[in-house]
Amino acid sequence: MKLAEFNGQAAPEASSPFGAVLRSLRHRHRVSQLELADQAGSTPRYISFIETGRSRPGRELVERIADALDVSARDRAELLRAAGLAASVSEHHLTDAELDAHRIAIERLLSTHKPFPACAMDAYGRVLALNRPCALLNPGIDALSPEELVDAAVGPGPVRTAIVNFAEVAHGYVERLERRARASTDPRLRALADRARRHVTDIPRPSREASNPTLTIQLRVGDDMTLSMLATIVRFEHASDITLAELWIELLFPADEPTRRWFEVAEAGR
Repeated sequence: MKLAEFNGQAAPEASSPFGAVLRSLRHRHRVSQLELADQAGSTPRYISFIETGRSRPGRELVERIADALDVSARDRAELLRAAGLAASVSEHHLTDAELDAHRIAIERLLSTHKPFPACAMDAYGRVLALNRPCALLNPGIDALSPEELVDAAVGPGPVRTAIVNFAEVAHGYVERLERRARASTDPRLRALADRARRHVTDIPRPSREASNPTLTIQLRVGDDMTLSMLATIVRFEHASDITLAELWIELLFPADEPTRRWFEVAEAGR
């Protein structure tokens, strides 16, 4: 069911700030009023009432709705504020004292991952911190805006030339951005995903071989060396701070022995 129905008729348009936010989130997650009511422990009638502004939800229901839709910490805060309630999540800068322990943990993780590349990114892919191997592979990456990062990652240029399996890597990158955009009401995320998609519209998506359980990035360095790398993502589980909830730490690992040796030699020579 794409449109929620109440008494056999399509639900009327939202007429309250909360209703507008809820309706947008439902559509993004492709959840009907009937499905949401079942998952949030409510009724389709009451979901219709709060979406059209005829009723005002309490905190407990808003929290259950946010859980049912599996929304981001930022969207949860927006839902609560739209309902006239105080947000149950905080938002600090990574340099604030409240996040000292988390910042130290991030720095330690990046440092101990050497000689292999690692970086911490925000929701838009902006690089917040990186280790030396990551800076070696991607000079100046921490100075780029999210839009510039998208262009550098999948647009025409040296990255496209250097990645041997660019089509596979680029489509994986774009699909990851699109998943994030679908799970959020943030227009900038949607714009970044659309920007990335435009760069790969003329590049066929290759089929992945069954023998490869994960994507392997194959990067040319110099005339006679191709690095083969695996990527994994680390996140803070159950974060109640928006900055931490949106933070992604990407760790690259060598997928073969020559790649491992290359990074070890490069790090030893610094």
